[in-house]
Amino acid sequence: MKKTYFLFLLLFSSIILQAQKERVFTAEQLRADFQFLKEKFDTYNPALGFFHPTDDYEALYDSLYNSLNEEMTDLDFYPYLVKLGVATREGHTFVSSSDTISNIFKGFFDGSFSYFPLSIRRVDEGVYLWGNFSPDSTLQRGDEILSINGEDISAILQKLQSFVIADGDITSSKKAKAENSFASYYFWFCDKPEQFDITYKSQQSNTVQKIGIPALTRDSMIFWRNERYGPPPSIEESKDIVYTFDIKAGIATLDLNTFNRQQKEKYKIKPKKLYKEIFTQLAEEEIEHLVIDVRSNTGGRREFAKHLLPYLMKKEYSGVLYQDVSWKGRVHKRRFPKRSKKAFTGQIYVLTNATTFSNGSVVTIYAKEYGDAIVIGQEPGSRYEGFAAGSTQYVVLPNTKIKIGIPRYLIQSVYPSTKTKLKNRGVVPDYPIEYSFSDLLEKKDKEKEKAIELIKAQR
Repeated sequence: MKKTYFLFLLLFSSIILQAQKERVFTAEQLRADFQFLKEKFDTYNPALGFFHPTDDYEALYDSLYNSLNEEMTDLDFYPYLVKLGVATREGHTFVSSSDTISNIFKGFFDGSFSYFPLSIRRVDEGVYLWGNFSPDSTLQRGDEILSINGEDISAILQKLQSFVIADGDITSSKKAKAENSFASYYFWFCDKPEQFDITYKSQQSNTVQKIGIPALTRDSMIFWRNERYGPPPSIEESKDIVYTFDIKAGIATLDLNTFNRQQKEKYKIKPKKLYKEIFTQLAEEEIEHLVIDVRSNTGGRREFAKHLLPYLMKKEYSGVLYQDVSWKGRVHKRRFPKRSKKAFTGQIYVLTNATTFSNGSVVTIYAKEYGDAIVIGQEPGSRYEGFAAGSTQYVVLPNTKIKIGIPRYLIQSVYPSTKTKLKNRGVVPDYPIEYSFSDLLEKKDKEKEKAIELIKAQR
């Protein structure tokens, strides 16, 4: 029965792929779209050429443009667009997943795409299988993946990282994205085979073995995921999606999970009021240690960072904190807020990881620069001295109809930093944290453990 179902999945996936209607464009159409995108980047992104020269960006554009000399599908054209986006070195640039015309995204959801049915975890000692979503149960969590279709797994990940659009010279976010989106990135930027020949080291026998795993559709993967691991646990929606706050044994923990506008409005959260209540309580209870957790906070509404700053500042600051420069060249200078009477006077600890981004990163910067915070974890994904963000200009390429989002404001820090001399980097943690595979299996929280260790050492 299992073998019959396995063969059925292979046949069904093959039929879907053959039936998929490809959209093919001439070289002239593709060049026109590519030139159009370049013009829009130059028009709307005010950070281009600000933090770094545009020589590489211009040279790459010329090289890619000249290589568009034959017809191809929108799916084959996609890597060209991403490469140009990477060259802007601004992580808020993206190809919109709301695009329903091109074949870039929708094939994953309508069953047109069959792709890599495994998830991985990369740690210092190697790359390991985490989830097996195929009908063949041979591969087990913890098996070390060595190669795929004859190519070393490390070389594959390095290639995929080159397609991650990120701020400046920050590599942590590139590594995280290549790992977390391995299946789709492999499909877009490496190959679309019907089978993956995998060389791996079995954790049980400690021997190197080989296995062939078929490419599967998303629905098939969901089926086998649920069969093998059970459906994902349902999450009860509450304000905890946005933040949590508690005080235990004299240690306060503020988890800022997201600054998403929709969630903020859904739970009627007003950051200014929220912070006033929290820091009033901290002052009344004379709390000396505050842990702010922004791990995996990818940003959102700026007021979450803006209204937090007065409570983080160790002293009064005057003058301009940062300035917004619009795509039209308009400059708005933003002055330091007045330090709150309830500003935290104890030690602040900030927990970050590679997927902390945008205003999640800004909280880390504010806490480090103006609150003398101890940063624990991984370098977050946004540039310390500023980045392109704010409102987004959506453009649709005239021929392929692919939708691109371009950040329209340069948010530039004006006050000189006393905490870092690095350029085009994020906050470098005071205590970098790395995980072993056994740490992941044991679900350790090494960032929080380190914070507690440092707090106990001060008592």
